[in-house]
Amino acid sequence: MWLRNLRLPFAIEICCQSGRCQVSEHRRSKTLDRGACIRMPAYRKFRLEMPALTPGSDFNALHLALSQEMSPVGPGQADTQRWSDDSSRPITLRVARAVFAEPGAPWSRPHAAGALKMSAQWLSAQMLREGSALMEIVREQRLMRVLVDMACNDRVGMQSGPTYGFCSLEQLQSAFFDRFGISLDRYAAEQRHCALTWSGIVLSAASTGVAS
Repeated sequence: MWLRNLRLPFAIEICCQSGRCQVSEHRRSKTLDRGACIRMPAYRKFRLEMPALTPGSDFNALHLALSQEMSPVGPGQADTQRWSDDSSRPITLRVARAVFAEPGAPWSRPHAAGALKMSAQWLSAQMLREGSALMEIVREQRLMRVLVDMACNDRVGMQSGPTYGFCSLEQLQSAFFDRFGISLDRYAAEQRHCALTWSGIVLSAASTGVAS
């Protein structure tokens, strides 16, 4: 299994628990054998590749843990309330964190400005300065939230699952494939052979529905 265009709004530690995997970013790549770890900075785009199993090979298991940069407030939890309140972070990262925390919210410019407690004009000016586009960030981080949630619950891809702000399940499925190069159903199926687990972050399922 391989996943392209991964970009999370917080730093993570990627650890190979079993088998082997490859982490690539820009022009660099690193192979992780069992027990090896690598830290990925916040909002860095990367790719994961977990080779197909061969007879006699180890089961591939990869664990992604929220960095200590985001202080945990309890077992398996993180203080998501302050993600979008860190004034030392670029506006792009603040917006990305806010969208990841509430992917189903109606992320228009006024809504984003209100969530970050700033004027819509100032938000637009800062994002222009950083070379970012609001709707691109919204689409990207909604899909990243789907990916993370599916690692814990493959029913996200079912007909009755949430749509994370997308107009329909079909639109979500198409966007997921375009982004990661794998379908929702195949990703869920691959989880049985290439375990991708997470720790350090628990977010409410109530924030993943269709935006009004």
